Amino acid sequence: MLVQHPSVLEAGVVAVPDSQWGERPKAFITVKEGARLKGEDLISWAKEESGISRYMVPREVEVVGELPKTVCFIFESFFPYLLGVFVRVGRIVM
Repeated sequence: MLVQHPSVLEAGVVAVPDSQWGERPKAFITVKEGARLKGEDLISWAKEESGISRYMVPREVEVVGELPKTVCFIFESFFPYLLGVFVRVGRIVM
């Protein structure tokens, strides 16, 4: 759903530890060429305009230059580890 934003090229969402809920979503996005987008702006858009359920809206959005992919252009299932984020393998939601 995050890729429906006009400035988002790609998005990957992972589960990160949360003291209250156990896990919560964190998004990693790439932005289309020439576009500017802050994580806070995407979170606001997701809450107000996207139709994403409130509990599914990420509290954190990190803008990255590129999302790691396999040679077949499939998102790496372990990319959060490559980005230094602690999550369990297999908890990636695309």
